Amino acid sequence: MTNESRTAVTEEYDVVIVGGGVGGVTVGVFTSRYGLSTLILDRGRSSLGRIAHLENFPGFPAGIDIPTFHKLSHAQAERAGCEITREKAVSAAQTADGFRIETETGDEYATKSLVAAAKYGREWLETLDEGEFLGADGEVDINWEGHKRYGRTSVDGLYFAGRLGTAEDQVVVAAGQAGETALGLIHDVRRDEGLPEDLAAHYTDWVFVEGSIINGDWEEHVRNEFPERVEDADLSEARFEELRSQYVERKVEQAIAPGEQRERRRRGHRRLVEHLDDDAVLDRAAEIEAEMDEY
Repeated sequence: MTNESRTAVTEEYDVVIVGGGVGGVTVGVFTSRYGLSTLILDRGRSSLGRIAHLENFPGFPAGIDIPTFHKLSHAQAERAGCEITREKAVSAAQTADGFRIETETGDEYATKSLVAAAKYGREWLETLDEGEFLGADGEVDINWEGHKRYGRTSVDGLYFAGRLGTAEDQVVVAAGQAGETALGLIHDVRRDEGLPEDLAAHYTDWVFVEGSIINGDWEEHVRNEFPERVEDADLSEARFEELRSQYVERKVEQAIAPGEQRERRRRGHRRLVEHLDDDAVLDRAAEIEAEMDEY
């Protein structure tokens, strides 16, 4: 497929992820939270769908059934900003500024970064111009030398996540490897944005309660630590101040007030309840009412 033969794209994204399992969703949560427009193509056979009951994913004391786990993970990705569509990727082509990927419905999406996160239905990888990605045994066959960490591959802008990457056949491991892929992608985006190396790689996706990390002014603290992040970079005074402002703004957003922490806790619990079986919720509510009547 040549660029000249392609039709107009349906839509453009910063990131397109092929696969809506735990790997693809994990990448999407991270990239969307960073502010990258992200599309997840979720159609085809699912490795997760073969599991009767997920028993070893942290946070679920009695395990979790797959349909509920799937709904919870997708709801999280959508809340983070991901767009999820039930489309299947059938081909992809490299372009001057990224990739175009075509779906079974005939839609085409342009993207700067492409993440392969589906173990099954990977034939679309063969349509890329550079190299063959599937070996005779059906396993991924790619030049991993120097690309094993962060899901990077020998093709710029193409990443592997979850079981299609280097993860073992365990859901929690696939999620962890996909999280690393997401960070690798974000680091690369930050480098492309012109951030110095140390600053590009210094990215954390978490929040904390104001005053719990340091005693004193958090904003002043991060403003003072910024020079350490760029001490090896050759920056003009104007560029230094621009980058410091961006750094401080993002770091300040990570500190939330105790009231906001309580609100997020309440909101998180409510969203969990929305995905639980109604009868189970009502049964537990009746038990709680009976326990309260005893006092």
